[in-house]
Amino acid sequence: AEKTPQGNKLRKEQFRSCDGNGTGYCSLSDVESYVLTRLTTDYGENKGLQIFKMYRPSYIRAFFAAKVVAKGSIASKSTNVVSGDDYVTINEFRVLNAYLCIHASMLDAFSRVDGGGKGHIDIEDDRRIDKQEWIASYKDLEGYGFVGLSQIQTDSLAIIAFDTMDSDNK
Repeated sequence: AEKTPQGNKLRKEQFRSCDGNGTGYCSLSDVESYVLTRLTTDYGENKGLQIFKMYRPSYIRAFFAAKVVAKGSIASKSTNVVSGDDYVTINEFRVLNAYLCIHASMLDAFSRVDGGGKGHIDIEDDRRIDKQEWIASYKDLEGYGFVGLSQIQTDSLAIIAFDTMDSDNK
């Protein structure tokens, strides 16, 4: 939601939904439960669960990226003292939601390349991209809007980009 009074109100409502125990801190488990609930509410039980399972790795990465955005948050309202860096707070929740979208888009783009460009995440994906997969599929990433990929217009530039990304040649 935008940084407006209406956006702030919506964000606070959704944070309360995510922070099920009311401590002011959302754990990874809280965030996963929140995302699953939102997906099954919006897309139905089966489709929502399918989307959740496909993109779960991106939710985990988004959580770990967002939980360290705000500084200095250490104590919860409960009697237990927790590290704010282990949880997402209300101050990080807007960023978390942006990261959930960004990381899911990155995983979706990655899955277009992994497995030779089948364009979906499946059990056969090895979660690695080799040079052949990259060269065969880099052009399919054009519509994702990732600025870093927009300059890759030719196979020779794609090879240079791959070699730069794969610095350890594994």
